[in-house]
Amino acid sequence: MSCWATRRCGSRATKGSSGTWPCDPTRRRQGIGTRLVENILQTGRLHGARQIFLEVRETNLNAQALYLKHGFDVVGRRRAYYSNPKEDALIMRWLLIR
Repeated sequence: MSCWATRRCGSRATKGSSGTWPCDPTRRRQGIGTRLVENILQTGRLHGARQIFLEVRETNLNAQALYLKHGFDVVGRRRAYYSNPKEDALIMRWLLIR
């Protein structure tokens, strides 16, 4: 997952971004992803983010379910975004104000 956020600063939008967070397969299903997403959302709120975006592999259904559970929606697709194997990325967005 890679993630970025936007916020308003006066009359202009600003953007912050963060890196990619792969999870070791042996550490999955232990709540680490949930804590990470909750921390990202809380940090975004504290810093005035209005929306947060992320990309996720189209075949990563577990991650998509996690993000949907936390209020993200699919808003787009990046064709052939990933390599090894070549795969589309879904763009997901979380809005502070719904």
